[in-house]
Amino acid sequence: MKTISILTAALYVLLVQTIVIQNKSENLFDSLEVMEGVRCFSFSKNKINLLDIDLKDHDKNLSGDLQQISLVMYNPVNGRISGDQFIHHAISLLPARYKKYIDPEGINGIEIWMKGRKKSYTEFHLFIKNEKEDEMQFIVSFYGEFTLEEIKKLKEKGKVISEDIG
Repeated sequence: MKTISILTAALYVLLVQTIVIQNKSENLFDSLEVMEGVRCFSFSKNKINLLDIDLKDHDKNLSGDLQQISLVMYNPVNGRISGDQFIHHAISLLPARYKKYIDPEGINGIEIWMKGRKKSYTEFHLFIKNEKEDEMQFIVSFYGEFTLEEIKKLKEKGKVISEDIG
């Protein structure tokens, strides 16, 4: 009887951990992808390698810790709200455990939110606002194991991705 209780408890813990891992920010993307004017794309590590997405920065390959990139594009012309309202709505969907990164460089139009602890982060979300309300707005999300030192590279890559598409 004791063995069954232990096995049941272990199975329960494993199930809860699986659900938590799957929920990283899927609620954000699930909520956004049903909106008019929104297109979502996601690239796993295998797809990043297969498509040869260039994430090299001066011979330093960021993809060693990178597990997934997600991209959300919002076209206000096809949507029901302005680009600024879309970005504010998307940020409001992030759970409370995400922290806003105060960028010392202060690049206009990019807001960074991250999930993790003091030196190790598992998610970076770049909310990229274009100057004109009728232009495309972007969310570029990076999943993996990152440090604050890598945030500059991630920010640059996210901006390049949004400029190439937009």
